[in-house]
Amino acid sequence: MSKKAMSHVHIRVALLLICLLITVDVSAENMSDGRKQFLDIAVLEHVNFPKNSVKKRYFVSVSNVHREFAKNKYRIELEQRDYNIVLAKDEDNHQTISGLVTVEMPYKETSVLLAVILSDELRVQRAVVVSADKKYVDDFKSSIGVGVIKRYTMTSLRQLKYLASEIKKQGALSELVSAEIAMMAATLASEMRK
Repeated sequence: MSKKAMSHVHIRVALLLICLLITVDVSAENMSDGRKQFLDIAVLEHVNFPKNSVKKRYFVSVSNVHREFAKNKYRIELEQRDYNIVLAKDEDNHQTISGLVTVEMPYKETSVLLAVILSDELRVQRAVVVSADKKYVDDFKSSIGVGVIKRYTMTSLRQLKYLASEIKKQGALSELVSAEIAMMAATLASEMRK
């Protein structure tokens, strides 16, 4: 890898660390609707998508095409969900180089905002608990975690299915989030391969 490429990698890592430190400290009470935000989606995009990429944003509902792809390729059963997707494409050859999917996952009487970023090799770059109701922050901290969930970093989609089965032993919330992350990643992978 060239020195220039390495310096870009170091800058991205430094920016991510700075953003993580700032957002975790500053975001304590920054949401007026009773939610606590741990990371900002715009920061995730900025740090994980190449600077010169073209972004395509859209909304998708899980279809039979998504279900068949996820079941046949990864053995992941998809439930009906509506996702917000951002695909980063190379501005020269228009190949998809990264993707982001977000969803409001129901939790008790509220919801939690989750995000997953996949690389062009369909590995999880980041799985993130973006925000949650303030009443349930301790639930997340004591089980799956908040902000970037490190156990998913660089996990393949095939490994997600195994990880989800292992996490079942850690409790209902961990199982719920893990299953949702697997469904999100499989749906995004289907969209990235179109």
